[in-house]
Amino acid sequence: MGIPALTRGLTIIDGFIQSAQPQRYHQIKKMIEGITDASLNRLIQSLIEDCYIIKDNDGSYQLSNKVNLWGSHLSGQKNWNSIMEELIDKVSNDLGESAAIGVLENDRIIIKKSKSVQDSITIMKNNSTLHFESDHAASLAILDSVTITQRKKLIKSNYSSIKSYAEFDNAIKKFKRQDIFTDKSERRNGISRVSISFTIDKKPATLFIATTTTSLKEDFPLYRDTLRKYTQI
Repeated sequence: MGIPALTRGLTIIDGFIQSAQPQRYHQIKKMIEGITDASLNRLIQSLIEDCYIIKDNDGSYQLSNKVNLWGSHLSGQKNWNSIMEELIDKVSNDLGESAAIGVLENDRIIIKKSKSVQDSITIMKNNSTLHFESDHAASLAILDSVTITQRKKLIKSNYSSIKSYAEFDNAIKKFKRQDIFTDKSERRNGISRVSISFTIDKKPATLFIATTTTSLKEDFPLYRDTLRKYTQI
């Protein structure tokens, strides 16, 4: 991106910050006087590819969490609680599914934020502990994100029901789809989870939703793309 394009890109980002709400294409165009549609389309695409803005399902655009974190980076403080709450709200609203964030702390997964959507599958509550289970996508996402040494330790811990490393390895082969993890609950018939790993305050974390196994088969691309979009922080 050359200097003129960089200036225009920063102008757009500043426009989003000033408006504090999603913007439509025609609103973005008004931010830069005289810009052509061809130039604006290229600029918007570059901002999306570099994870500065995201395009919502309704066609509007908004700042990504990457940009929303600039303020906390510059101040030297991160309000992770607010960030997690915003993530959960966006995911559950976009998908109409219950969602939660788990963070690895003291060798166990603590549910930091969760939201159960009415008429959807209930999900674990805030501050509850998620055990390491071979049939839970969120557990697999966390285990897969840490070192082999730490993974073996967690599998042998009191918070794990996984009997061996081979059991974990088989679950990964069965449920991992690139960076996305799915499952089929053994205890909750017809229920599945979809999860992705990311980092919160330098700690391994996972964002996951609960849905029906039927919906997972039908809507996996939507679930995958939504989880990826909101963990680009």
